[in-house]
Amino acid sequence: MTIIIIQLIVLFIVPVFIHNALRDRSISRWISPVVACYIIGIGIGSLLVPKLDADIAEKVKNLSIEIEGIVIVLAIPLLLMTSNFMKWLPKAKSVLGAFTVSCISVLLGSVIAFFIYRGMADNGWLISSMLFAGFTGTNANLNSLGIALNCPEHLKLLINLGDIFTGAIYLIILTSIAHPLLSKILPKYQQYTSGLLFVDERIAPDLDKNEKEDFSYMSVYKMGRAGFYLLPVVLTILALGISIGLEMVLYPAEGMNGTFVILSVTTIGIIMSFAEKIRNLKSSYRIGQYLLLVFCIALGSHIDVASIFSEGSFILIYTTVVMLFTIFFNVLLAYLFKIDADTTLIASTSTIFGPAFIGQVAMSMKNKEIIFSGMIASMLGIAISNFTGLGLAYLLKML
Repeated sequence: MTIIIIQLIVLFIVPVFIHNALRDRSISRWISPVVACYIIGIGIGSLLVPKLDADIAEKVKNLSIEIEGIVIVLAIPLLLMTSNFMKWLPKAKSVLGAFTVSCISVLLGSVIAFFIYRGMADNGWLISSMLFAGFTGTNANLNSLGIALNCPEHLKLLINLGDIFTGAIYLIILTSIAHPLLSKILPKYQQYTSGLLFVDERIAPDLDKNEKEDFSYMSVYKMGRAGFYLLPVVLTILALGISIGLEMVLYPAEGMNGTFVILSVTTIGIIMSFAEKIRNLKSSYRIGQYLLLVFCIALGSHIDVASIFSEGSFILIYTTVVMLFTIFFNVLLAYLFKIDADTTLIASTSTIFGPAFIGQVAMSMKNKEIIFSGMIASMLGIAISNFTGLGLAYLLKML
């Protein structure tokens, strides 16, 4: 019980101190709160959790996974409530272009890896097609395609481990050095007109862009601030309740359909953003940011780097090759088609990770405007990845 209490304190209190410690400090130019939380989480999962008793370690991991799922579902509508859909429409063309480039890049990476390891793995077609589905949709697409293709359970586990590990490394890159580097070679992102979404976390949507507020999460506990944060939380819980209700009606014979719930709360968050009073709730994004930091620690805390290397080295190498070629072609095609750095990175995030990680990457780029575009791209990826993954599997199997 003591271990669980300590775990809860780390998950929900440490992000507050990390945010405040890095706020307006020179070190924040090199490491964002998102990256710091990932590092802490991975350190816990790789160094501390393996030393616990097996039963306790399993409980710690399961609790992290449960909290991870809850906070990300709550964070999505909070991040989208301040979106302005009508002012996003002019950006639709560039977002769809970047999404297409990302999908083509994943396809090229998957096919190249298949030919590289064709003589070393009889099931390369299966690995490549599952990774393609996962890197253009979500982990749910990866696993659903594995079921459709009768992938052996052991192989499916190793592919998931490879996906998690390489994905974690790429996410750290996305939230740290990727944006500064790509900004030097790709066009600059064109901001929306004033009155859409604030870029810096301390600038509220109902304030002028030159007016800043010295915000600290500790201020939440000050007298009179509770109501300021209560309404977005109530609206988010309402969105989650509606989503779960719809899931129970539409999928009564199945367990909880996480993909449906995420897409549902995303849609409800977008619908809520059409109400001007909700869109101007500056506390919504801040609460969403906090939940994303909790998510980062929770995700990292059930990643054991040592076990990934020991159990699935070949799959890890295979997955890394797919990822590296995907990144290479994504940057190359973005450069050729003159797609800006922000849109390129958010499209890559939406395809490889799905909707759950868009907020973290957008936050690291200090560009909340791009979140909505990423959500649209991720929905498209989720919708098509099973079909395209299945087609790729049959094609590679014939070669």
